[in-house]
Amino acid sequence: MLERGMRVGEAKRKKEAAAVKAARAKRVLTAIEEVGIPIPTGMEYSDPRLVDAARTAGKLLDLAFDVMEKSNARANSVPVMTGLAMQLHGNLDYLLDHIVNNGGSPVSVGCHEGCAWCCHQNVEVSILEAILIAVETAHDERGTKFDERSQSLLSLSDRERAVQGEPCPFLDDRNKCSIYKVRPVACRSYLAPDPRQCESSFRLAKEGHESETQFYAEPQISGTAFKAVLDAMAFDFGYQHDLVDLVSTVATIRKDPSIIERWLSGEKVFEPKSHDSHFVQTT
Repeated sequence: MLERGMRVGEAKRKKEAAAVKAARAKRVLTAIEEVGIPIPTGMEYSDPRLVDAARTAGKLLDLAFDVMEKSNARANSVPVMTGLAMQLHGNLDYLLDHIVNNGGSPVSVGCHEGCAWCCHQNVEVSILEAILIAVETAHDERGTKFDERSQSLLSLSDRERAVQGEPCPFLDDRNKCSIYKVRPVACRSYLAPDPRQCESSFRLAKEGHESETQFYAEPQISGTAFKAVLDAMAFDFGYQHDLVDLVSTVATIRKDPSIIERWLSGEKVFEPKSHDSHFVQTT
């Protein structure tokens, strides 16, 4: 009788744990929908890979709020918010490393240091990521060079930027990312199998032709879920949670740093990103 009771109790605990995991996944999937983050092309909410990524993101969202509650940290603190963003970036890096090196299906990544064909397009980021990058580069050479290099890019649409072929203002003279430590989720999860195909896509786009850039879907799905975490945090705190253009938003912050405090007070102060991208992915 006792053994049977133990089995029933264990089954009940497993059922409750599964319910908690499902609730977390639903929470993040709902956040994706509410915040307006697009899921990868051709994916459905029921796709197992998206659900798995959402479950992981749900745990991280709970962790973020737990950290703030235990430390009595204020949500309207820039250091707290940017610190959480960096912590979540670290978790995403760990997950992407697992996908590449230990995943169920082989992922051969062609990306390497100095390969920067993907660094010539507008990048969509969360507001919190733009703030993190602006704060990180506020008082050093990277910010000064950004000011010089970004002016010609500020008013360009995705297509115009691709045709112009200008690199990211944070790309240094050696084709290395000067903000690698705080680079956005979009950049972290953009993993391609063949740099030659990326170069071909870049050149076609620069000539004004439609181009297709192939990259792995699973890292993109994970990135989507992590974007949901960052923006769900802002959503829950009552902050503007639109996706924005990296270059124009960082430029706005550098021009008027006080705009961050206005964002933290609940004002809608940043221009949402418009979509006209011609880049697609493999699934």
